[in-house]
Amino acid sequence: MKKIPDDSRVVFKKNKQKKFVDKTCKRLNLNLKQISEKLQVSYSAMKKYRREQLLIPYHIIKKLCTLSRTDIDKINFIELKESNWGQRKGGKIGIERLFAKYDDETIRKWRRLGGKNSLIGRNVKQIKTPKKNESLGEFIGIVIGDGTLTKYFVRISGDKRYDHHYLKIYVYNLVIRLFGIKPAIRFEGNKIYLRINSVNLCKFLNTSFNMPYGDKLKNNMIIPHSVLINKDMTIGCIRGLMDTDGSIAKDGRCLCIRFTSHNKNLLSQVAQRGGQLNFISFITDKETGTRSFRKIIRYFEIIGSSNLKHIIRFKEKLKNNKLLYVKNTPDYYRKYRKIELPFRVRGPVG
Repeated sequence: MKKIPDDSRVVFKKNKQKKFVDKTCKRLNLNLKQISEKLQVSYSAMKKYRREQLLIPYHIIKKLCTLSRTDIDKINFIELKESNWGQRKGGKIGIERLFAKYDDETIRKWRRLGGKNSLIGRNVKQIKTPKKNESLGEFIGIVIGDGTLTKYFVRISGDKRYDHHYLKIYVYNLVIRLFGIKPAIRFEGNKIYLRINSVNLCKFLNTSFNMPYGDKLKNNMIIPHSVLINKDMTIGCIRGLMDTDGSIAKDGRCLCIRFTSHNKNLLSQVAQRGGQLNFISFITDKETGTRSFRKIIRYFEIIGSSNLKHIIRFKEKLKNNKLLYVKNTPDYYRKYRKIELPFRVRGPVG
């Protein structure tokens, strides 16, 4: 039997493609967004497949069948088309209309100009290549902490009640400053998501820093070596990790810094660097941190924070001896919203 190219497009009868996608979601007990993340396919593309606005590539059909344990030979489709069939069809119609409307000399002139311009650029969303500095290290820490990295997008999640300012203002502007592209912000229940749709950004993180696509824990995503050997990037990375997967929390009658992770290698990296910088006191199987307020002050001197919920709890303890629960921090956002970020303790504390 002739091998079917993976990039072929599958043609279903009308409404059958939608039924195939819906049936797969039902069998897997996942919604369309969860399916897109599992396949590492953009959510917008999956919605277009379901609406039958785009034909589904054969390799995605194969993956969906494997996941749902469906016999691919029993999928009822009409035919397979080459991956570029739409371009060829559109191109043919376009050329016919062009020749009908314009004279030969005009078309030849456009062709000469088009050939020259085609060498100048491509229809690809470009990104700025940032310097290896503290800000880039912080972004990498944020992705390792609360991010999802695929081949097509980076998504960072948080709690809408407490991370609204952090993601919608600070991280949003950090991405623009570093890469020159604007993220999208979405709310879902109590969750807030910041999503950056950029193949080039994903490729940059994967190739330049060896950050794996997909499941972070399964793929052992850790602080990259090229970050660890750069002091400024390490400081930024730890701040990004602590602002996402860490906490500045009330622990009995004292304040405590904790970084929590099921990734033992990542936990060990944070504990080791924190020990070297003298702000870590303990490490367990799942967390590392300190209950010493002297070391917490040192943490805010060296690392600092860009997340208001952490800054508020530290500052209120430092200045007013208040130990706040996280649920109380939004009451203080107006007071602290204009604070310079990242926030650090500067000068003597007294």
